[in-house]
Amino acid sequence: EGVAQYFTYEMLEGMCESQLMSLRDEVGGVLLYSPIVRGKEYMNAIAYLVRRLEENTTRGNFIRDMFSLDSGGVSWESQRGRFIESSIKMHSVENDIRRDQHEMTRAVLGSEEFMNMPDTDWSLKANQSWLLFAMDLWDGVAEKRIPLQIGGELIYSPMLGRGLDPSTGDNIYEYHLASRSECVEAIDCAEIAFQDWKRSSLVYRRELVLHCATLLSSERDSLIECLVNDVGKTVSQADSEVSEAIDFANYYARCFDDVGVYEGCEFKPLGPVLLVTPWNFPLAIPAGGIFASLMAGNVVILKPAPEAVWVAWRLCNLLWEAGVPKKALQLISIDEKSVGKMLVCHSGIKGVVLTGSIDTALTFQDWRPDINLIAETSGKNAIIVSEKADRELAVKHIVDSAFSHSGQKCSACSLVILVGEVYKNKDFLRQLIDATKSLYVGRANKLETKVGPLIVEPSVKLKRALSALDIGEEWLLEPEKRSDKSHLWSPGIRYGVKRDSFFHRAECFGPVLGIMFASDLDEAIRIVNDSEYALTSGLESLDETEQDAWLSQVESGNLYINKSITGAIVKRQPFGGWKRSSIGSGAKAGGPNYVFSLGEWEEVHLPNQGIDCIKMADSELSHLISQVVSVCGSKELESALASYVYAYRMHFNVSHSTDDVIGETNEFRYCKIKSLLYRIGESDRWIDVQKTMIAAMVTGTKLQLSSDNRFLTQLRKLKKYSCIKVKFETDSELEQRLHENPVERIRSIVPIPESLKSLCNIQGIYCVDGPIISNGFVELMNYFKEQTLSKITHRYGNIF
Repeated sequence: EGVAQYFTYEMLEGMCESQLMSLRDEVGGVLLYSPIVRGKEYMNAIAYLVRRLEENTTRGNFIRDMFSLDSGGVSWESQRGRFIESSIKMHSVENDIRRDQHEMTRAVLGSEEFMNMPDTDWSLKANQSWLLFAMDLWDGVAEKRIPLQIGGELIYSPMLGRGLDPSTGDNIYEYHLASRSECVEAIDCAEIAFQDWKRSSLVYRRELVLHCATLLSSERDSLIECLVNDVGKTVSQADSEVSEAIDFANYYARCFDDVGVYEGCEFKPLGPVLLVTPWNFPLAIPAGGIFASLMAGNVVILKPAPEAVWVAWRLCNLLWEAGVPKKALQLISIDEKSVGKMLVCHSGIKGVVLTGSIDTALTFQDWRPDINLIAETSGKNAIIVSEKADRELAVKHIVDSAFSHSGQKCSACSLVILVGEVYKNKDFLRQLIDATKSLYVGRANKLETKVGPLIVEPSVKLKRALSALDIGEEWLLEPEKRSDKSHLWSPGIRYGVKRDSFFHRAECFGPVLGIMFASDLDEAIRIVNDSEYALTSGLESLDETEQDAWLSQVESGNLYINKSITGAIVKRQPFGGWKRSSIGSGAKAGGPNYVFSLGEWEEVHLPNQGIDCIKMADSELSHLISQVVSVCGSKELESALASYVYAYRMHFNVSHSTDDVIGETNEFRYCKIKSLLYRIGESDRWIDVQKTMIAAMVTGTKLQLSSDNRFLTQLRKLKKYSCIKVKFETDSELEQRLHENPVERIRSIVPIPESLKSLCNIQGIYCVDGPIISNGFVELMNYFKEQTLSKITHRYGNIF
């Protein structure tokens, strides 16, 4: 009673005319809807109508039941129950916690278990009003000159840098630059602060970082303001980044909650860590680096990108307000040309965490070959579109992946590889062009903007990508510069990109997409893998056989099937690449091992895990182990063998579901490396060599043993085993061999010589030094690299 005014009645035109007439006479009016298309696009209308027919014939659908709909009958009671149930659910949704942004935020922050922070629901009027009100209050940077923070003191040095609004090109603030002596002062302070911080309890660090999450959440509006005005992010992109920063705090705070698998090991932090962060994610990436470092027991010197100092300043102020000691988190900006090398090379810096280009990472390694560098670097990311793809969805995912944040995400789609007839399919190409054209290009603070400004003037490579074609290429959509004052470019699509051409190889950080041809899926995969980068990769195909083939062959850190390849979520899709897209251990940001990459595990006693697993080992593996090493009489070897088999079977050889999301699967898994070389030193024990051989056999890793005549007799006996290669060689001979035939990783107990380390840096070989640990959950990490897979498992609302 009294609710008729709140109801409208809609039907698809052409369906059940008799029902339409009866309904119209009963309620007074019915809204009809139907797809309207040009004649040449008639198939699009047919596709829409087929989906509606499919829905209307699904079990439980009203139209399916209406032909046997008699009062009191089975179909009647079924439909009556469904209507009542849906009414109840509709009412509950309106009052449900999920529809109240503040309640949901409180639920996440108050949860005992980790939960991802939801982005703002802009469909809610309250949130729309909040945003409009907040935008009216935004009046620029409160602090017109941003100081340094060294040793707990704010320092206003004589040297200044300028902060520009990329949407207008206007100077909106200035920031102070640290001199060489001030950088040394910050490092000296960090060394002293580290002695106190590393002794703080895990409980204290956990509660402090969780409190940081709460404070970040309460300042969502001011953080969005910083991101919009300082680096030109649209409101929706800025909002997601705030959620990610909160997620990093909530996730890393819990990293030590369950470390029982590391039995017999004690974690040791590195010391003072230099955090060098980018402008494309100037809030989430620094926040993640800070929280991970603090939880690991390290102290931080944050050096933000010069284009994003305001965001870093705002972040640090919130963390200091939350209780992070100012000496444990210092903030500096520098003239990178005059001070950068000194800062990176200072012996007081025990670790450098970089998010930036591969060129910057290689420069750091050239300056300091023995540097403990953890870097997420470049990407040349591709989406393959199979002939068996849902092409409309593929267009949606490509456009979102290529042009969100103006293509300035390191995970952005730069190449689309079209398989077979898709490459020349006019309908697909037209849809791709139309979808890209529909993106509104404008200032970041306009709510309708989808493509905002570039943060800086295009680099030489990007300028070429935006303005010049190679032989055989053409513009499907030519990019245009929209403003002389700001760096505003409309998106571009290059067609006919050839293998080994400029755009195929070059990382171009901006809104330009290249389209390539592959005759079949295998060729498309070869094109993807034929790259020095391996950050993100996508496949658009509804065929499970194609999906399996792609999964078994593609080389990339983050994989996506039938969805956008950007927007990785903490814990759900830990982020990080392979090859030249990552330097260091490869532990993924927002994943289970990242905090532990910022320190070292020290063995304090032997593990007592997995003894029964030795009996469970495959007969072939058991036979091989028994032939190569004798475990009798060696407690250390027995313990290592048991732990290695246990860790491999229970952890490394299985996929781990990272989140339970309806219609989507997310997995975290370990992929074994191609080859590992163990360089035997003068101080190594034979039992260390034996443990390394066991680890390689258990994981199925190709192992090279390299020795300068140490253990000559024992090693010669191993030459008959095909899974182990033995080389007797000097350091210089090893260096020459690796120059011609590099391996993926090197394991040694002592640091390798500087000249060899320099070569490894150039070749992209990751070197791990330190004792051979008996705990398999620690030691076997050296035999694997991490990979995440996110796959859509629904279509048109149907789960499959």
